[in-house]
Amino acid sequence: MRSLAWKFTLAFFLIGVVGVLVFATLLGQRTQVEFRRFLSERDQDVLVNALGNFYAVNGTWEGISAMLENTPPFDRFARDVVLTNTDGVIIYGGPKSLHGQSAPADSLDGSLPVRTDDRVAGYLIVTPLPDDRETMERPPNPIELAFLRRVIWAAAGAALITALIALLLGWLLARTLTRPVSELTAATQAMA
Repeated sequence: MRSLAWKFTLAFFLIGVVGVLVFATLLGQRTQVEFRRFLSERDQDVLVNALGNFYAVNGTWEGISAMLENTPPFDRFARDVVLTNTDGVIIYGGPKSLHGQSAPADSLDGSLPVRTDDRVAGYLIVTPLPDDRETMERPPNPIELAFLRRVIWAAAGAALITALIALLLGWLLARTLTRPVSELTAATQAMA
């Protein structure tokens, strides 16, 4: 009967481990994507204010490409934003072939107005972050990387504790299930 109890214990343990591994993998992937999305949304306000200050100082959008592409953390946004003037004409971002052309009207609906001195100087269109390899290939900031590592270690610790609990519960359940079979076997052998 011991082998049956150990088989039950091992089965419960393996089910627990597989469940925990699947959960931890999905949690790690979604955490990275959602964390990057959170940072992007948080930094949008900072970017809009910086663009407003740039326009207030310069009175024009000349040189905005250099400012965005050479100023951390705005360089992260270089591929993910489109800047238009007040008429909706693309000044920065998007495919180079569209520069100087009007942005699609529906894209301006979700745009962020860039204000300077209580007037709108342009619109910032933030393209949604893709959930693909391109987003994951960007080199993460060391602070972001440290945060993600802590989350992954916390998930791994929780996974280990869950696996140990699955092992303990599997052992208890196996003993509970095999005890009547063991007693019945002993009684049958005594009667024989």
